[in-house]
This record gives sequence, structure tokens and C-alpha cells, in this order.
Amino acid sequence: MVCLPATGAISHLTVHPRPPATNDNQRDIENMNGEEYYDSTSILSTRYLFGCQENGNKSVVNNFAKLDSTTQEQDAPKKSDQSQMDILGSRVSEEELQINRGEVETEAFESEIERYDCVLTKEFDEWAKENDAQMQQRESMMNKIISGTDEVVSKMDEMRSKIHEMVYRTDKLISETNEVISRVKELRRRIYIACGIDPGPMDTERMTLRGQCEDTNLRGRPSPGPANS
Repeated sequence: MVCLPATGAISHLTVHPRPPATNDNQRDIENMNGEEYYDSTSILSTRYLFGCQENGNKSVVNNFAKLDSTTQEQDAPKKSDQSQMDILGSRVSEEELQINRGEVETEAFESEIERYDCVLTKEFDEWAKENDAQMQQRESMMNKIISGTDEVVSKMDEMRSKIHEMVYRTDKLISETNEVISRVKELRRRIYIACGIDPGPMDTERMTLRGQCEDTNLRGRPSPGPANS
């Protein structure tokens, strides 16, 4: 069988054994004897026009014409698939852009968080230092107050001790004064008895007015009485 290609040259249709599959555009063609023909992608893309001799089998030509038609039909879905792939690629690119945008926003957010963390840490450190200074000042004041209180308590104890000593001395002085008064009374009683005066109530004024002895005249002049008559 002789065929006429699109270029006008004459070539023979060659029978090939079935090779391993390499892509989706490969097809198998059966001839009239049941043998397999193999057309590669280059054959399908060249679009051979087959013309045969009078003794050729027209079914082979019909098979190749059907193959060419089927190839054209298959090209349309592939274009559609390519369009869908382009759409998917565009979506993937858009998703990647969104992911990149999200990563940028995340980095910006993390940077903002770090900045706020630095600011808060600095403010907290300053507050802690100020608070520590205030606490130390208050502690110092409390220590001074406690020290002053202890000093006041010590002085109060000292004053209490002095007061106790003064009370003791006062009691001792009162006791000594009472003893002196008792001695004075005893001495006066003896003087009264020596002067022949009834002691009676121990009255200094009475003793002065009624004294019978010149030695006991407290006014410095003789007192009238039987002793001078």
C-alpha cells in the first residue's frame, strides 16, 4: 500500500511493533490482517493524508481518517485541561501571594509584639526600680521610727527609774521628817515638864504664851508667872 503525505512526497506505510507507552497521544491501529500499527506523536502532528493504490484496502485509510478525527477531538479537552491548569496555577500563585502576604503580616505583627514587649519590659523595670527605691525609703523610715520608738521607750524606762528613785527618796525624806517631828515633840514635852508646865496638847503657840521659864520664852522677854513673883 502506497500513501501520499501532505508534502506531496511518496512514502510507504511502515508496520511497527507495539512499543512501550510513552505519552497519552499514542494510539494503536489494527490493519486488515489484525497486525498492529503504531503512530507516534510526530506522525499525528504532521497530519498525513493517506492515498492508496487500487488494490489497497480502504478500511486502513478510514481507520487513519478516524484516528485523525479522534486526535482533533482529544486536542480540545487538552486545551480545556490546560486552561484549567492555568486557572489552578493562577489560584496557586494567588494563594502563594496570600501566604507570602500573611507571612509578611505575621512578621510585622511579631515585630510589633517584640516592640511592645521591649516597651513593657522597660516600663516594668523602671517601675520596679522606682518601687524598690520607695520600698527602701519606707523601710528606712520604718527603721528610724522603730529606732526612735526604742529610744523613747528607753528614755521612758530611765525616767520611770528616776521617778521610782525620787519616790524612794521622798518616802525616805518623809520618814526622816516624821522622825525629826517626833524628836521635836519629845524635846518640847521635856521642856514643858522641866518648866513645870503641864504638857497637855502639844501646841507651840500655847507653849510660847504660857511658858514659865525665861529660858523657854520664845519671844525673848520674861513671861508673867508665879516664878517671877
